[in-house]
Amino acid sequence: MVRSSSITVVIKDLNRLLGVVMSSVATNVTMRLREQPPGTAFGTPVDTGWASSNWLPTLDRQVTAPTGSKKAVSTAESDQGLAALKSFKYRPDAVIYVTNNVPYITELNQGYSRQQPRGFVQRAITQAMTTDLIGELRRYA
Repeated sequence: MVRSSSITVVIKDLNRLLGVVMSSVATNVTMRLREQPPGTAFGTPVDTGWASSNWLPTLDRQVTAPTGSKKAVSTAESDQGLAALKSFKYRPDAVIYVTNNVPYITELNQGYSRQQPRGFVQRAITQAMTTDLIGELRRYA
């Protein structure tokens, strides 16, 4: 017979693991997209830095406007979001968003810049959900 305290421990461990998975993927996607090309297959093309600084991870709310401007580039909101992910605790209704609302981010991802071929966002997500996550799970185990 399985004791209810044993089940509680397993559920707590699974919830902790889900929190690690969710925050790890969001953190790694954000960091990969903030990388500076050339020399990376994931980073956002950079002219002014506004697009790369606008990868904003948030908990339970989606950012709907860009931060800063081309002339006043700041990673402060992105850094705050990354810091919040470090203390993220899983809840069944939790949602983590990674958004970028600069008006031309879609064109950059479609290959508009010569710095990065099309699909760099998808490559960053794939990397975060495979290789990066496997490394995180090995550390967790």
